[in-house]
Amino acid sequence: MKKLILVAMMTALMVVFVGCNRRAAWNKTNQDDPRLVSARAKAKETFPEFVKAFKNRQAVIYSVTVKYPEGDTSENLELDVLGLTDTEIKGKVASYPKNLGNGTEKLLKGSIITVPIDSMIDWYYEDSNGEGTGGYVADAEAKIQRNG
Repeated sequence: MKKLILVAMMTALMVVFVGCNRRAAWNKTNQDDPRLVSARAKAKETFPEFVKAFKNRQAVIYSVTVKYPEGDTSENLELDVLGLTDTEIKGKVASYPKNLGNGTEKLLKGSIITVPIDSMIDWYYEDSNGEGTGGYVADAEAKIQRNG
């Protein structure tokens, strides 16, 4: 009986975890929606704020979302930022890639990749008090998903 309850609780937690990922539906939304276009522009415009916070170690969580192309497909990936240069972002894949990679070199959660800075479409960081900054595209996407 205890095992059954434990399995039920774990299943419920997985459903909640997967269901609460506000970025999961990005590719299901019209990417030309004016709210998303505006949010992407705001993220690009304010990216220097992220860079400054990262360089000064003003936060505990640094995350960017990038458009990662491979072959004829592309996918939005969340990266935990490990390093920045003037032209590139190095990060650990924090999301679960769906369509990327071939049979021998599949891109997985936890993979370390380097991408051009201009592939960044959103950014977010959180300080030690849990206060978040950024996430413009993610917020717009969540509103669109809720309200249409």
